[in-house]
Amino acid sequence: MTAERTTRHTEAARLIADREALRDMVQALIDTWVAGECVGRAPVVPFVGDRQ
Repeated sequence: MTAERTTRHTEAARLIADREALRDMVQALIDTWVAGECVGRAPVVPFVGDRQ
């Protein structure tokens, strides 16, 4: 294996590991999210067409 190919494989392995770590962190956030703790949303008013 050439040095360039080894470097590419090392970088690819690092990127895959980083992606897996990020996926795990996002999944933990999703798993612990509680909808009841969210603040209620503000009412949405249309930009046009709402005659009062």
